[in-house]
Amino acid sequence: MSSNPEALSSPSPVPPAVNSGCPMDAAPPEPVLDFRHVEQLKSMRLPGKPSLFIELAAMFRKEAPGRITKLAEALASRDTEQLSRLAHAMVGSLATLGARRMQQAARSLEQAADHGDWNEVLSAHSHLLGSWTELENAFDQHINEEHS
Repeated sequence: MSSNPEALSSPSPVPPAVNSGCPMDAAPPEPVLDFRHVEQLKSMRLPGKPSLFIELAAMFRKEAPGRITKLAEALASRDTEQLSRLAHAMVGSLATLGARRMQQAARSLEQAADHGDWNEVLSAHSHLLGSWTELENAFDQHINEEHS
């Protein structure tokens, strides 16, 4: 940081790069889970039953490994139509859960497949897998909170 006050208020002679590929240039990642959405789903429960969030998370956890396997198969066969369809279906399911980070990763995968950009498809698929691990950890945390 400059100690010259004029340097702080003067416009930079070179405009900053929009996205140079550096992680610092990227938009901040979406939260793993949208807190307000999750709290709303957690408030929906019948006496003696788990919250709607826990029920939806359990369903998603049960279905996700199969969906991820199908994505990997479509990726291996370079089937952009199937990749796009599968990713699109995940976007909707993840929106219902408030799983914003994985939803964004699935949306990026869908868009990359639609454009046939294989470098971006591979990157988005990698982000999707990483966000799945984060989401599973978040699910565990919320399940433990609800049961304590």
